[in-house]
Amino acid sequence: MSRLVPDPSISVCDLMKPLDAFFIETGSRDLKSMIGKPLQATWKTAPSLPWLLRMAPLIQGYAKVTSKLVLSSKKLRLALLKVNEKEKINYTKKDDDDYVDLMDDAIRLACKQFRDLKKDPMLRERFFNLAAAAERKAIEQVLDTLEFDVHAAVVEEGRPPATPSSWGGRSSSENLGEGFVADEMPLQDVVPGGEAALAPNTKSIDLSIFNRVLEKKPLTHPRALVQAIPRVMQALCLIQCSLLGLSTMLRKTVCCTWLRSSLLKSRSVVRQVRKTNASQTKPCPT
Repeated sequence: MSRLVPDPSISVCDLMKPLDAFFIETGSRDLKSMIGKPLQATWKTAPSLPWLLRMAPLIQGYAKVTSKLVLSSKKLRLALLKVNEKEKINYTKKDDDDYVDLMDDAIRLACKQFRDLKKDPMLRERFFNLAAAAERKAIEQVLDTLEFDVHAAVVEEGRPPATPSSWGGRSSSENLGEGFVADEMPLQDVVPGGEAALAPNTKSIDLSIFNRVLEKKPLTHPRALVQAIPRVMQALCLIQCSLLGLSTMLRKTVCCTWLRSSLLKSRSVVRQVRKTNASQTKPCPT
């Protein structure tokens, strides 16, 4: 299977030019407010129409730099840092490194979603059903610029090719950094019946892995049982301490209740005696 990898001939300066053109076109340098990705957007979610419409002018610029739209994360971060040094683009409270990581992830995620639309006709048809004529035209202008093998696996810098064994990666790519390995999830087309039609290369999954997991037996080895004894004893000690504390609290409660009732009874007896003495010592009428 062929692979899509970042073009090594593309320099940091080449990746700075689309950013500069985007800032001139929009008249603003607040990059996050213009291209900040939705909170629910991850490397596994479907393309977002409102977000890709905001990203289209910038991605169009990168599509002219590389028709494969596979960018080197390291070079893109350097480009963002150099643009920020030339004139500020970070208007948040984050430091420049964290801010650049977020913007790098957002740009590469948008590139990935445009590639998904290019290579999957069914996904593209469902996506355009939600778009107006002008919106469809803006997205198609970017897609028409892309040229790559739609069956090739994408290998971005710090990201392995999308193989079945590497599925199930991060649920969020918010904090992707240099050297972090994540996976390009293959798209799953959900049909009206509710069943997922997986990509063709899922047939190569080694089912013996699942069989070994299902056939795994509980730990019955004597060594495992011996190792479990200290934990069991510790749990029993904790239970015993809890019971002792509870019994002490109950004893104190019962004792206080008994003392209170005894005190009330003694007070009532004292009052009765005083009344009796007062009636006996009353002076006789003359």
